[in-house]
Amino acid sequence: MTEMRVVDLCTRRQTSRPMVLLEDVDRSRWLSFCLPMNEANRLARVLGKTCCAGVPIFDLIGEIAEAGGLELAHACPADHELRARAVRSWLDRLRPADFDDRSAASD
Repeated sequence: MTEMRVVDLCTRRQTSRPMVLLEDVDRSRWLSFCLPMNEANRLARVLGKTCCAGVPIFDLIGEIAEAGGLELAHACPADHELRARAVRSWLDRLRPADFDDRSAASD
């Protein structure tokens, strides 16, 4: 048995299929192969390559929209930095009045 470690988990450009790259501990041999999407997602979560432990629903919706030729005008950016900036922008626009309980005032 040869001990190997995960070097990279990526997507093949030609087929958009997930691929894992392994190397032996001596760094003399490499092995790469494609994975089913659910296993690639599980491996990414184990390796800490995703920002959440849940199912990447935004990726799924994005792929569905792309396959259908649709644009998601209100979608959350997939890039972590863009998402953080979008959230920061939203937080900067919040005001205390946004948290008023207007339904209690009308009762």
